[in-house]
Order: sequence, then structure tokens, then C-alpha cells
Amino acid sequence: MSGRDLSRRFYAEVIRPAVVDVLGEDPYAVAMLGDGSDVLGYDDDVSSDHDYGPKVQLVLPASADPGPLLLALTKLPDWLTAPTQILATLATGPVLHDPAGLLTDRRAALRWYPDDIWRYVLAAGWLRIDQEEPFVGRTG
Repeated sequence: MSGRDLSRRFYAEVIRPAVVDVLGEDPYAVAMLGDGSDVLGYDDDVSSDHDYGPKVQLVLPASADPGPLLLALTKLPDWLTAPTQILATLATGPVLHDPAGLLTDRRAALRWYPDDIWRYVLAAGWLRIDQEEPFVGRTG
């Protein structure tokens, strides 16, 4: 079973009943976010990383702000320092429940870099390649 499927099952069987008992039908969001290849859908019970297992993050209505990390990453200086792996897991981990859009709307801002930032990231990557490229001929 994939890490995503395991987390979906964990939400459906354990988390959702507990949250509904406490909150009723108040809006809340549940997603599988964070680091780990299982968040991106690359792990299963045979090929698991160190964090393999059921995990979900709960965004409660009293804290409709899904956290400073999501909001901070949408600001220009943080885009420059945020590892792309972290952005990928925040933007593409499965959302298991979010009828009010508490989390989904903010995640949309993380799906891709703004144009100017993308150009900077692309140029920085090519600059790193440029710095290493002259040494390839000397390795023979």
C-alpha cells in the first residue's frame, strides 16, 4: 500500500470520525504534507523511506491560516531560499478534506514559481553547471 493510500485510510477510519465528533460539520482541512517521497507518491510498503507510515495534517477552523510556512513561502525572499523539494511536497501532497478551501487556495500559490523567480532559479542552476563544466575535460 502506498504512503498516500495508507494516509487516506488513516484519515477515513481514525481522524475523520474523531474530528466530526469534536467539530461536527465545521469547516476544517486535512492533507498529507511535509517532506518525504511518500507525500509525492513514490513510496509503498516495499519501498519506504524512514518516515513511511500514516500521517496527515489537520487545519482547524479556528486557525484558518494553514501555518506561517505556507504563507511565508508566497513572499519573494522565501521563494529564493525554499528548497524545491519542500515546495513540491507542500503543493502536491494529497488534500483529503477541504470543502471550505482553507488549505487548497493557499497551496495554489505554491504550484509554480512566479515568472521572475523562475527565471532567477533557472539562471542560478545554469550558473552552477557553468562553474562545474570546465572541469569535465580535465577528468580524463
